[in-house]
Amino acid sequence: APRCIPLEALLYSSLYSWGVGISGRLGHGKSLEGIINADADHPSRVMALQVIPSVFVKDVACAFDHSAAVSVDGHVYSWGSASTGKLGVGLLDDSYEQFAMYPMLVPFPNRKRFR
Repeated sequence: APRCIPLEALLYSSLYSWGVGISGRLGHGKSLEGIINADADHPSRVMALQVIPSVFVKDVACAFDHSAAVSVDGHVYSWGSASTGKLGVGLLDDSYEQFAMYPMLVPFPNRKRFR
């Protein structure tokens, strides 16, 4: 399972994960070598949350093959295995592998946000 460091997420507004990368569970996308779902033997920043300058993480939850983060402005982002709808983002385009390599914004009715 991925390892999440909520304290570092709170201190640096960044989220780090490491471990087995199958099904996009780490949120790293492709490795430097272009490998999708690469394992990480050291903490690495969760990519999509790193490149969106306005996203500051305040809380995170990690499960066996998917994770979610709440930003300070109340938006929820999820990544990893999308099977059975667990990411809350609907069906993904790729029909044979249902996973999100990068965090995706979870759409809530009436633009609901969380504190």
